[in-house]
Amino acid sequence: MNSKLYVTKYYNSLSTAGVVYALSGFALLGLAVLANDFGLQFYMGFLYPVLIAALYFIKIGSDAFINAKQIRQNAINNFDLNGNVFIEEELKSKQIRREKMLLFRNISLILLAVGSIMYFVFSGNSLKFLQGLGMAFIVIGSIGAALFMYSLFILGKYIATLLATKASSSSAKN
Repeated sequence: MNSKLYVTKYYNSLSTAGVVYALSGFALLGLAVLANDFGLQFYMGFLYPVLIAALYFIKIGSDAFINAKQIRQNAINNFDLNGNVFIEEELKSKQIRREKMLLFRNISLILLAVGSIMYFVFSGNSLKFLQGLGMAFIVIGSIGAALFMYSLFILGKYIATLLATKASSSSAKN
């Protein structure tokens, strides 16, 4: 099998798995919040593991997606036989952006975790302010995680364009 085709297939399957895991995590998180809203505080022994699973799914989903991007970036390096400086500089800037995106993802997940715990712990008490603050953290963390996934899609499109440009320029030289 052509190595470029193999990398592309692996990248597509890994990034798809990452999106599915992340969406599953958001769905589980929504299920836990809805269950709590419908008065299922009695099943808190069930809701906390669901919450942990949701955050774990979001984390491994985004990790898989980032790893897929890294595989694609490594492919650019491996297929660049002419030592094109432009691509190397692009990869350096993308690596810096990747580290910032990971930090953003971790902050979003921490907000989701803290907000969810606050929301569930203070839902039966008279401390409605803390429950509302927990819900605000959930919303902010969810928006942050959604923006993180969207930025990964945009970065993936850019890298795919860069690969296509490199492939067409190397085939034109041959």
